[in-house]
Amino acid sequence: MTNNHSFKPPGIAAAGSEQKLGSPFPAPYLDFFQCFNRGEYFAAHEVLEALWLQDKQGAPGDFFKALIQIAGAFVHFKKARSQPGIALLRRAKILLSPYPEIYLGWPVSEGRERIATWLSQAPNPANPVSLPLPSSGSRPSSATN
Repeated sequence: MTNNHSFKPPGIAAAGSEQKLGSPFPAPYLDFFQCFNRGEYFAAHEVLEALWLQDKQGAPGDFFKALIQIAGAFVHFKKARSQPGIALLRRAKILLSPYPEIYLGWPVSEGRERIATWLSQAPNPANPVSLPLPSSGSRPSSATN
């Protein structure tokens, strides 16, 4: 069974980040999507937070923060706390707005669409949820300001 709330992973390695064999992406980034797509939202949040803390101010910072907020939203939804979950999804949507269609190998446009769907289904987004996975075939893009 697939998870409708799943995300896809990105395409560049952060300095000092361990990479998975054959992947241009840092391991925590890929682990985030794996945890999220298994419904382990708190674990997804925790694994990506370590990477986010390395570069909170750069372009990847807001991107990672948005993904962390999406995972946090589903932590709240699982605990029947819809208002904090909705608020986090709205913040994530705003944080993702300046990013191009694909960023760090992840289809941002598809992620935005899923957020819009989940918000339209609130307070009970359809289960299971999943995010598309990043593709290493795409070139890293920069956020626009």
